[in-house]
Amino acid sequence: MKIPCLILLLSLFTVVICEAGDAAVTVPVVMEQTNIAKYVGQTITIVGKVSNTKMPQILGVDVSSDTSDLRGMMAEATGVLERIEVTPAQVKEMDRVGIAHRGPGVFYRLRDENRNTTAKDSRQESEFVQRHQRFQRDYCSTNIITADEGLTTFRAWVSDSKNPCEELNRDSVIFSVDARLFLIKERLGETNTAEKFYRETVEARNRYLEYIQSLHLPEQARPLQPITSKAQLRELVDRQDKYFDVGWKKIAETPK
Repeated sequence: MKIPCLILLLSLFTVVICEAGDAAVTVPVVMEQTNIAKYVGQTITIVGKVSNTKMPQILGVDVSSDTSDLRGMMAEATGVLERIEVTPAQVKEMDRVGIAHRGPGVFYRLRDENRNTTAKDSRQESEFVQRHQRFQRDYCSTNIITADEGLTTFRAWVSDSKNPCEELNRDSVIFSVDARLFLIKERLGETNTAEKFYRETVEARNRYLEYIQSLHLPEQARPLQPITSKAQLRELVDRQDKYFDVGWKKIAETPK
């Protein structure tokens, strides 16, 4: 039986709900490297950019990548987080016998529970995923008009209930897009449109919160809070965007 998974990402959502029959399992989704250590020994999903290194990493955690073109791209991997400490004495012994190493320190890897190997990163190629990746690329453009048009196009597509959005909760995606359109419209000086997207962001967030509450998850798995001010929304998006190279934000002048 195929097990459907609802993956909540991009908007600091922190749970994956998997259902098999009547069973439900909550798996933390981690998007910040600073949060990694507390999950040692647990099954988690990590989301981030795959490093362009000999040993691929996501959020500083070793993962296996059979697909070289995932390096430098956003991906996810699920497995049991393991902590490995390498001492100077061990490094000295590895040097003696000619074993390559990264030096002393603490390292993390994601182990595939089923095969006892390093968990692999993955990327689904559904129409939604392809459009979502295009949305990310457009948003990171150095041209704010490209970002605006790309997000507006994706917003129209994802808002149409006829289009598939199985990977993510539709309201969570609308929230992410509207929040960024709010910032873009503010930068462009389109005050009324920015206000519209702020209101729609708040509404999408509230709908998503209602959905999360209907799942009756443990309290610690529901850290999401309503958006109550524009300053709060700006701070939330800025916190997320530090993991992306958003080009238009680096340009001081707005095109006329």
